[in-house]
Amino acid sequence: METNLDPITGLAKTAFGISYLYPYQRLVVANILDAVQRAGKEGPFRQIVLLPTGSGKSLCFQLPSLLVPGLTVVVYPLLGLISDQQRRLEERSIKAVTLKGGMKPSEKEAAFRACLSGQVRMVLANPEILVTPDCLNFLEKAEIDHFVIDEAHCIAEWGDSFRPSYLELARPLAAAQPKVITAFTATASPPILNRIASILFGRESYGLIAGQPDRPNIHYAVIPTLSMLRATRQTVSQGTKPLIVFVQSRKTAELVAEDLRHCFPGMDARFYHAGLEKAERSQLETWFLHSPDGVLCATCAYGMGLDKPDVRTVVHYGPPSSTEAYLQESGRAGRDGQDAEAILIALDSQGISMEIPGQKEPLSELETIAAARKKVMEDYASGVGACRREYLLAAMGDSRASETSCSGCDRCLNKDQKEAEGKKQILAAIRKHNRRMTERGMAKFLGGDQGQGLHPGWGSLGQWNPDEIQEAISFLIDSCRVLKKGRGPWKNRLSPAQSWLRAVQSGNSSPSVDPPSSASTGGASFFRIFGARVVRDQGSAI
Repeated sequence: METNLDPITGLAKTAFGISYLYPYQRLVVANILDAVQRAGKEGPFRQIVLLPTGSGKSLCFQLPSLLVPGLTVVVYPLLGLISDQQRRLEERSIKAVTLKGGMKPSEKEAAFRACLSGQVRMVLANPEILVTPDCLNFLEKAEIDHFVIDEAHCIAEWGDSFRPSYLELARPLAAAQPKVITAFTATASPPILNRIASILFGRESYGLIAGQPDRPNIHYAVIPTLSMLRATRQTVSQGTKPLIVFVQSRKTAELVAEDLRHCFPGMDARFYHAGLEKAERSQLETWFLHSPDGVLCATCAYGMGLDKPDVRTVVHYGPPSSTEAYLQESGRAGRDGQDAEAILIALDSQGISMEIPGQKEPLSELETIAAARKKVMEDYASGVGACRREYLLAAMGDSRASETSCSGCDRCLNKDQKEAEGKKQILAAIRKHNRRMTERGMAKFLGGDQGQGLHPGWGSLGQWNPDEIQEAISFLIDSCRVLKKGRGPWKNRLSPAQSWLRAVQSGNSSPSVDPPSSASTGGASFFRIFGARVVRDQGSAI
């Protein structure tokens, strides 16, 4: 005997091909429908919805858009994400219009008319277009039932820097006068949650629906390294495909993809970032969506909403700026529910602290918050804590983190890498041959260059590529664990840097040994290896 579907489940089945709604999805949908129905003078119903990546957030506002009489406006952070959602809606015969920069006046007017005449159900837009005068005028005229901010963590992460229009969303909200305002995100720690609420709701109360941020099918691991080149090459070549490598800048995305293609000619590795033309991004999205073994080197531009369910491995080339960003991006893996890997490659920081007294400029409040959030991920990368999953959940403010059973991380499986590969060999060789070799000479020696076979340590990194050895040595110099003399009879010769480190860590501003000429905590060694091809663009993070 068949059981009759309730109207909401029935619509989900016919319009989206989904025969079951999760309890939290039903709760969000019910909140929206109830609020629209009882809308009165008390103002809009406000809610923030925290659900893990892959849990069906989009359905929570797409489904009620077919049931409420007025428009649903959805704010997205990226044009690529808007295009992806427009395509998905068209495939389901759901009428929607897109509002974005660069539209001709005639195109914009046509979109406005379609909305005001009831021809469409949804408006897809970015925050920049919504704060323009003509859009504000349109919002005042339109009947808008639901105003949605997707990927709402961008309000806090980008609004205070290069996307100030996020901080002006109160203006389109005031113009639209919606019956319901919902902010959706997969990741938001308590400080970020408070920031989102402050910008969108001011001091008004709001409801919070929070799902468990844990993704049990994702296995977490951290790989400490002295050579980002070697660790990335090994991890990507051995990782299960399809695979994404998330990086921090556009230039790095291009270089990593180029390096992988050079080292592995049969590997289909491409790069993706917001600096590409729209047609290029669309082509890459289509390719990767259907690729069974593709490798995509991407900035966070690919980290939000673009849905490829069968990504098996996500690799992070260095720790991102926050736990929210890491969970957002690692959550691209395993959206089909099958096992997946989230691997963070991080430069080794074991046994060294570069906190130098008196050398820091005072930070603003926002800079202090950003630094604290970044420190959480740096601690994760350096091995603070036991279980990786518990650490990430606790960083998100989950009070049940210690009670969560880990379904797989390198620590709990006792498979974590205790020390960076090659570290012992390099430091042992430098101690043994103190002040005898230059940086280049030591790289050749460790790689097994001919004519040096009688000396201890020769060829101990014979399986490494020369550029990997050189990068590792450069990083040890940059991180002040190896001293490269700047003058005197041993100029450019390498020696252990313990005496300089002891002086720095004790607060002595005038150590007896020369400090390295370039102490970097980033990936300077990697960029030095690529030489003149690289121009680091800190403003091009997506």
